Amino acid sequence: MNAKSFAFMPSEITIKAGEHVTIVLESTDVAHDFVIQGEGHVVGANAGKQAKGGLMIARAGTYKFWCSVSGHRTAGMEGIITAE
Repeated sequence: MNAKSFAFMPSEITIKAGEHVTIVLESTDVAHDFVIQGEGHVVGANAGKQAKGGLMIARAGTYKFWCSVSGHRTAGMEGIITAE
């Protein structure tokens, strides 16, 4: 997952419900983080750095994710994660 200039790439991801996955977040400009609706903070990466965080979504569904750094979500830095 790449994070820069108020966008995630990709902005939509799919995982298997109940399976442990690793989110690798690479911030190419300033500090960003990755927060999932109902799951909380997963990982944060400083400017120009890469960080990893573990995630497991138990129930199938569609969830929003976003960057919680002040002003980033309102600037459009969010996306959708689907757990199948």
